[in-house]
Amino acid sequence: MKKVLFILFFFPAFGFTQISQNVDSLLHLVKTTSGAQKVYVLNTLAFLYSDTAFNKSIEYATLANQTSIEIDDKPGEAIALKFIGFGHEGKGDYEQALEYYEKSLSIQKILQNDSEILTLLNSMGIVFKKDGNFTLGIEYLIQAARKQDAMNDTTGLAMSYSNIGNIYLKMEDYPQALAYYKKCYDLVVLLENQYGIGLSLMNIGMVQSNLKVHEKANKSYEEAIKIFLEIDALYPLAATYGNYAELLSHEGHYAQAIAQLDKAVMLLDRLKNKSQLAEAFLMYGKIYTKIGDYKTAIDYFTKALAEAKENNQKTALKESYQELAKVWAVLHNYKNAFTFNTLFHQLKDSLVNTETRKQISDIQTKYETEKKERENVLLKSENEIASMKLDTKNKTIVSLIVVMVLFAFFIGVIIIEYSTKRKAYNHLVKQNLLLAKSERDYAVRDIQDEGDQTEETTTENLKASKFANENDAALIHKIEQLMLEEKPFLYSGINLDEICQKLNTNRTYLSNVINSHFGKNFNEFVNDYRIKVARQMLADPGKNHFSIEGIGQMSGFNSRSTFFTCFKKATGITPSYYRNSVKSIKS
Repeated sequence: MKKVLFILFFFPAFGFTQISQNVDSLLHLVKTTSGAQKVYVLNTLAFLYSDTAFNKSIEYATLANQTSIEIDDKPGEAIALKFIGFGHEGKGDYEQALEYYEKSLSIQKILQNDSEILTLLNSMGIVFKKDGNFTLGIEYLIQAARKQDAMNDTTGLAMSYSNIGNIYLKMEDYPQALAYYKKCYDLVVLLENQYGIGLSLMNIGMVQSNLKVHEKANKSYEEAIKIFLEIDALYPLAATYGNYAELLSHEGHYAQAIAQLDKAVMLLDRLKNKSQLAEAFLMYGKIYTKIGDYKTAIDYFTKALAEAKENNQKTALKESYQELAKVWAVLHNYKNAFTFNTLFHQLKDSLVNTETRKQISDIQTKYETEKKERENVLLKSENEIASMKLDTKNKTIVSLIVVMVLFAFFIGVIIIEYSTKRKAYNHLVKQNLLLAKSERDYAVRDIQDEGDQTEETTTENLKASKFANENDAALIHKIEQLMLEEKPFLYSGINLDEICQKLNTNRTYLSNVINSHFGKNFNEFVNDYRIKVARQMLADPGKNHFSIEGIGQMSGFNSRSTFFTCFKKATGITPSYYRNSVKSIKS
């Protein structure tokens, strides 16, 4: 799925009209009022801060909640819980947001307050979508849509259709996303709601862009921009400029794309909305990378990195690391490329672990709900076994004894074979550990000796040991020096032509020298260096927080399968067996 700046189409329904009193007068009212009126004032303050200062909003909503409980004001309590949820959603604390939304929804269902119920169903659907639980997100939004349809709430139904479309867009189910966006568009046209029409056109443009229907997407974006300019809707206007810039970039219209991005960033600055700047800077960087202006691209990726850190945007942070690694690799600065690639994999592994913990939690919840049913099934099975006749039971016991004897025999054979194989594997692990140590020591000695040996001395040694050709010996020295100092093999895209360029030689000659001296082709030669690095990293306790796949990529392999195949061929064992065995040996 393509990156987009904004996809959210959400008509807020807070249960409050816009309030013009300034905050100072409301704070004065907090001190001079009591009871339900004080709850209302505190909730109003929470509402006023809900888009600008999330912690402030939570603070006032919490005071409103406490006061409403003391005086048994259920409507005020439900509103306060909702605003606490809004605050946590704004901070990205989705689990906390859902907890407070659920509490508020329970009270509103008792009060039969349909408008608030619909607001909460939509809010929960959107939070599930933000948290990556698309199934539950769609489920809550469809509940809202059905209720809105039954109530003839056209505006609310349009809102729900749009939010469902957003989830399908995130899932890359573009036909479904387009269907729901068009349903929303039909409703807002009926309502003559220009703001809703503009947002629908922007969303439809995003789907058309992903479906490669660029001419239609251009038209949708241009119509949306025209509407937003007419009604002075700055926030969605910035969003549309950003999405239009991405489309123009994919079409190769880079100057026009940059012009649209400039407009988007100018509006974001004017609106003091920093949360979307990281995505905008990433888009700038990608455009300048395509143009070939790598210096400017690095500047923008660095800006994106800073914004992502400041706003705790982990996805944008991960992408910034990845793009910086790619650009530095293109510029042959493998040291910087390796640094950013390492940061990328660290963050990627961290995000994967977080998602894994979430999945485990979901599985545990499902397990608890089904536990009672399984216990009933188990109890029934035990009763059936207890009622078996004695002669059948005896026959079964005899049969089981025979089976167990045979089973024990086969297990014994398997254990012996396994023990033999494990000894052989452990021997291979120890050999590889010795190799890793000797390779590391050799690298250190080689660096120390670098200052003591001139290129001429090294060349003479090579000639004396094996070669009669002075040019071959000099080239071999240069190859080994390049691999030791610059480590180009850590870049997965390195090829023979790039090495030739660095050594100032031609492809055929270099390939022949590698074949004749090292007895292998270029890919095998490069992979040997990668295996040496991977072998040392897998044996290093300080690298245990990296996944095996991550170590493979940091060593220069571009796929898990290639890494595993080459490692097994070189060492005789798999990377996972090697790492686990090293841990056992060292402990």
